[in-house]
Amino acid sequence: MSTRTTLTPRPSRVVERVEVPERLVRLTQVAQCLRDRGLPEEVIQDLVTATEPNLITLEEASEKYTLRPDRIRMWIRRGHLEEGGRQRFHAPGGGKILVNEDDIAHLCANPPKDGRPPKDKKVA
Repeated sequence: MSTRTTLTPRPSRVVERVEVPERLVRLTQVAQCLRDRGLPEEVIQDLVTATEPNLITLEEASEKYTLRPDRIRMWIRRGHLEEGGRQRFHAPGGGKILVNEDDIAHLCANPPKDGRPPKDKKVA
């Protein structure tokens, strides 16, 4: 008599770690300070959400604003755009880059000048 052993698959657990930018850490510290001073929670939440950046992934930004992802990476490398943080995964390559959606919209409306600056003409 043959017995058949079936293995039940384990549910995969994806552990996600999000690196929090320093300004968000400061916001939580400010919120705690306001709580200590007795400010109502509704007022604190309004203040925090008004100053909290709207972070989206690089892929979401490229789809929404019809940009190539390497263009956004180039803006980050050249200092035109600040990286808002990273979603970390336990996988090779690190994770996903987060950027502020308002900054992307501003750069799409006013793109930085690319290329070499014009040469100065010498006056003889």
